[in-house]
Amino acid sequence: MGDRANIVVLQGRDLPPVVLYTNWTGYSLPETLRVALAKKWRWDDNAYLTRIIFDTMTEASHDEETGFGISTGLPDNSYALLVVDPDKQEVRVQHAPSWGEESGLLDGVILATFTFKDYVALDEATWDGIMPSPKEED
Repeated sequence: MGDRANIVVLQGRDLPPVVLYTNWTGYSLPETLRVALAKKWRWDDNAYLTRIIFDTMTEASHDEETGFGISTGLPDNSYALLVVDPDKQEVRVQHAPSWGEESGLLDGVILATFTFKDYVALDEATWDGIMPSPKEED
């Protein structure tokens, strides 16, 4: 069990995306990303922005063994992906591939796209109409 979700940060220059994983705070991940982007730090720097987002995700959990991870593939997941594209200054909400699905990480249907500025201006009530409910446990 858990409340698993992921933020995918594109790295540009034909590099693989970095996937930031949370095991327990999936429901609040859209707001966590909003808080990280609201700092307006390094929006145009893929590596630094990735670290800023992860620092915001793990703020209350530094120095703990579990709860968060970093990968180049999709760990466990229950929600749509939040895809951060620093080069385009966009956040996309898109369906994640199902376990065992042959499609790539970023091949899912895009549900919404926001500029960084528009994403920062969103309120939590907006997520009810955008983010699909978590997948049912198998």
